[in-house]
Amino acid sequence: MHGSHKKAANLKQLNQELRDREEAYRRQFYDNFSVMLLIDPTDGRIMDANDAAVRFYGYTRDHLLSMAIAEINVLPANEVKNAIDSLAQKYGRHFEFKHRLADGTLADVEVSSSKIIIGGRTVLHSIIHDITDRKQAEEALLASNEKFSKTFDSAPMLVSLTDLADGKIIEVNDQYCEVLGYTRGELIGNTTLSLGIITPEDRKKLIEVIKLGAGTPKKIELKIRAKTSQTTPILFSGNVIEVGERKILISMLLDITELKQAEAEKIKLHTQLQQAQKMKSLGTLVAGVAHNINNVLAVALGTASLREDVVTEPADREAYKSIGKVCRHGREVVKSLVHFAQPTLVTQAPFEMNSLIQEVCALLESITKNQVQIVQSLIEEPLWINGNAGDVNHILVNLGINSLDAMPDRGNLTFRTVIRKGNWVEVSIEDNGIGMTSEVLAHALEPFFTTKDESTGAGLGLSMTYGVVKAHCGTIDITSQPGQGTTVKLRFPRIPAPVRVETVKVPALPLRLRKVLLVDDEEDVRFLMGRMLKKASIGVVETAASGEEALEKLLPGVLPDVLILDQNMPGMTGVQLMAKVRDRYPDMPILFSSGQPDIESWEILKQPRVAVISKPFTVDEIQAKLAQFSTNQI
Repeated sequence: MHGSHKKAANLKQLNQELRDREEAYRRQFYDNFSVMLLIDPTDGRIMDANDAAVRFYGYTRDHLLSMAIAEINVLPANEVKNAIDSLAQKYGRHFEFKHRLADGTLADVEVSSSKIIIGGRTVLHSIIHDITDRKQAEEALLASNEKFSKTFDSAPMLVSLTDLADGKIIEVNDQYCEVLGYTRGELIGNTTLSLGIITPEDRKKLIEVIKLGAGTPKKIELKIRAKTSQTTPILFSGNVIEVGERKILISMLLDITELKQAEAEKIKLHTQLQQAQKMKSLGTLVAGVAHNINNVLAVALGTASLREDVVTEPADREAYKSIGKVCRHGREVVKSLVHFAQPTLVTQAPFEMNSLIQEVCALLESITKNQVQIVQSLIEEPLWINGNAGDVNHILVNLGINSLDAMPDRGNLTFRTVIRKGNWVEVSIEDNGIGMTSEVLAHALEPFFTTKDESTGAGLGLSMTYGVVKAHCGTIDITSQPGQGTTVKLRFPRIPAPVRVETVKVPALPLRLRKVLLVDDEEDVRFLMGRMLKKASIGVVETAASGEEALEKLLPGVLPDVLILDQNMPGMTGVQLMAKVRDRYPDMPILFSSGQPDIESWEILKQPRVAVISKPFTVDEIQAKLAQFSTNQI
């Protein structure tokens, strides 16, 4: 028996050690694995708490066991009770709460609760996980998503997400719908190609750019078509991202309509700047060339005027008349070129525009041969402007002839006048002829540019028109379309009607000059002008080849009645010589005879006892000018 008792005692001891080890293991697992609480489901009192709970909440175990779960959970007590009662419907439940810790801070927790039986009693076994970091991450993600969503929808550009596997649109922003005129429902699930938003060519170009990009954002200019078929230029910028196994294209489309318009305006301004620079260079060139040509014409015209009256053969006389006529025409061409390059007006007077247009229309009607109907749509009140009526008449006739040439198969030529804001007189010359292309229109005002046969003109018409209008402080605007005709609008500053306008013919004046000193560096000009002055009844003609030589000949007691000066001379110019002469002889009459194209408008020459005669000129013209000195009219 003794042996049996001993075995039983050993067995009991082994069982107790086993239970102790199991309890130690359970306690170690229970205390350290997770935060665990045992809660009475009837009143929410905490029945037990493991070590992890003590550490997490910051209370002592005794303090925790004196508390109810409602004192930790920040939810209202009734909501906590509802959560506990809901466990009766299900074996286990998961809840998310905020628990207040001993230091007053709040922690986001996930609670896994289930009912268990301990010692015949039903208790709630709750495992609490701290999910504060996860909740903060979720809130940050939510805020980021909301921010992205707001940015996505409110972006000033068109934004879309497209699945590259099938090319279907996944999402678009509000701007995308607004610009293209589609609803989200019409866009999502469709492709831009099937909707006709982009062309197959642009889609191919787009795909090539995406492939070449290899994850790097690329930019390309395209055109997209709205539901209304209106096209919009856009700048595409896109990138491909991977979401799982899907490849998503993020497309950002910037409407560059205004940018394109700005670029076009910039190009236009650059073109205008180039044109202005070209005009400036041309003006410099014209001034130099005109002076030389006028000197050549002076010799030819002077010779013709001298020989015309002395030759005996009628054929020779007609030949010299023709030479004189051609030289005078050349003089007008040079004058018109100068007007174009350096617009100035030498003589100005008020004239009425409607009356001038009526004269022009009467002239044009005589050459239309009833093939073109000329219409006058003129405002009833008088339109006075200040300028040179002859020059304006010339350009109106030229514009009218251009219009007639543009209507070989009949048409209407309309002259129209209106008053524009700012007191401007606008004259429109409108035809319904063949019109001009944009390329031709761009060069229309350039000198020597013409679409006509070379035998019909030199291509100076519109450029001369430009020069005359600018000289009158006006503007010119030309619009034209092939097959629809051309409209030229000229605008001039309007002036009040003059009190009195008279045209007085200056009678021929007697010439009472005995001696003239002629200063010119061109030997041929000195020789010819000497003969012309002799024929004009000047008794003594002395000459000098430079300003310095002229000063040596201007001696008291032997002074000339008139000093005739060229302007452009080596060394001392005509104006410089005039200043030195006036220092010595303040009342010396001086006549500038120059091929300088704009010399008649120089302010320095608008002083008493100074006059200008532009080369070339005839014997009669210089005789009339000198006669004004002899009668003290200058």
